[in-house]
Parts: sequence; C-alpha cells; structure tokens
Amino acid sequence: MRAISLLYFALPLLLVGTTQEKEMDFGTFSMTTPAQWTFVEDPTSDNFKGYLVLDHQDTIQVYSGKVMDKLEYNRGFYSHNDSIFQFQPKADKANPKQDRFYGLAADVNFRNLSNVDFSEVTIEAKKATLCIPKTIGIGTTSVHFKYKNKGGQKRSLLLSGFYLSAENQSIFLKAIKTIKIRD
Repeated sequence: MRAISLLYFALPLLLVGTTQEKEMDFGTFSMTTPAQWTFVEDPTSDNFKGYLVLDHQDTIQVYSGKVMDKLEYNRGFYSHNDSIFQFQPKADKANPKQDRFYGLAADVNFRNLSNVDFSEVTIEAKKATLCIPKTIGIGTTSVHFKYKNKGGQKRSLLLSGFYLSAENQSIFLKAIKTIKIRD
C-alpha cells in the first residue's frame, strides 16, 4: 500500500520530466509549456488574452494588462472591484461568465473562505504572488505579477487555473517558472 501511495505522488513528477515542450509567445510575455497545450485567444478584450487549454478537462485563464490591485483568489472565490464571486465548477471551465455573485467585499470575511496558500516568489527577477490550493483539485492555482512596463505604466500578468488535476497543477507550477515578461 505504501508503494502505491508513493507511486501516486511520484508519477506526476516523472511525467513532467518526459513531456515534449514548446515556447509559447503571448506578446507581453512568453513561457515554456508542454507541446500539447494550446492557446484560445479571446478577441473581445484588450486585457484578457484567453485560455490555455491543458487537456479535455483543465484550462488556465490568461490576463495581461492594466494592473489588478483588488484581485484575490481562493477556494473558488475571487474578489474583484468590491464584489466577491464564486467560481462555478462545470464541464466547460472556459466560460467564466457563469460564475455566481457571492456578496459585497465589505460584507464577507474573505479570509475565512480561504482554502489556498499564498506565497511571494521571484521569477526572472520579477516578484509574483503564487496561490496554491491546500487540497489539490479544490481551489485556484495561480501566479500574479504586478510590475511597471518601460513606459512606467502599472501592469498585471495573471495566469489562473481552477480545480486543476494533480498532474496539471504540477505541470503548470513547473511552466510558470519559465515566464519571461517583456517590459
């Protein structure tokens, strides 16, 4: 039984090392990803870039644009512009318009909803906030950079996946270490 549980945790790490990779260019940043990941652009927004499709089950939202000061994710809840929304798990994770309004930020103790760990990391000499669920598969895995571009404008880069499988979370956490932001 012990060997099975060890194999369960080691297998995703072994798979990460054997995956074919490619460099994906998003204009404002680039990242090395598994070769099978594809990008679906959202042409309706200047800031929201679209989705990275990891497999038939998981996607990563890609936002690059104006700084997002009041953004925080945890356990399928996120705060944006004084409102709290609850992510709605569904078969098609690439449709965030189905998220449910949960309440006003002033009325909800957002920290009590937390089911994730936050940490500050440095990737390519840029500071970022890393968010990882305390329980794999329940919550948001994300990285959020806030920086100034060469013109002095405040910018954000946010990549976030909701309810990622253990394998996809492990691969995503490896991929974000390769992000290169173009100022």
